[in-house]
Amino acid sequence: MINGTIADHPRNRTRLFCASLALFSLPLLAGACSAGGPGRDAADSPPPAPNEAAIINDATPQSIIDVYRRGGMPATGAHDTTSTDCLTTHCQAAAATAETTVMQFGTTREAAVYHQTHLDTFLIENIVVALAPTTTSEARSQYQHLTSVAVE
Repeated sequence: MINGTIADHPRNRTRLFCASLALFSLPLLAGACSAGGPGRDAADSPPPAPNEAAIINDATPQSIIDVYRRGGMPATGAHDTTSTDCLTTHCQAAAATAETTVMQFGTTREAAVYHQTHLDTFLIENIVVALAPTTTSEARSQYQHLTSVAVE
């Protein structure tokens, strides 16, 4: 190596090649790791669409009617109406009183679709409530408030 360079020696050429390969490969590996891929963690996956999010409450129509009673609102003759109401509304569960009909849907989107075509109802998450036509605006506000409390 007196007249040549360090790279002229075969062992040094191998070392130089390996060092260059490692140096130039690092940015490629870093980019591939941050871009995700087949081994991505579940935490890296995008969240579900807003209207298809999992139901975050465990309120049932009957439990909501129970909250109406505890809140001092009329809830006369409560009974399960799932077998009749859900045939046409495609809800998961339903219960009715002389004053209200409470329907639980599988998703907020399904509840919103029903609510948009039945303007005499109100919607809270995946719950739609229909009130008797004689319900005053003050009572309607109280039923809405109690429904909100029940689904929290």
